[in-house]
Amino acid sequence: MAKERVWMMGCMIVASFVGGIAANLFLTTRVGAQGAPQVLTTSQLNLVDQSGRLRGILAGTDERGLSSLTFYDETG
Repeated sequence: MAKERVWMMGCMIVASFVGGIAANLFLTTRVGAQGAPQVLTTSQLNLVDQSGRLRGILAGTDERGLSSLTFYDETG
């Protein structure tokens, strides 16, 4: 019984290596990451601290229609 298990484990390991080699040979297309974007566009940027509390806002337009930069302290 022990010889059968050793034989089966050996066959599984060899089959795994053969499968990996075959996959690398036949599936040669590679996936590449996109390049860094040249422009980042947003209408509002929220700054938060490590605990997730809002610390600042940079907005393209506020309620008055003007550009604004707002900072908040510990009390909000």
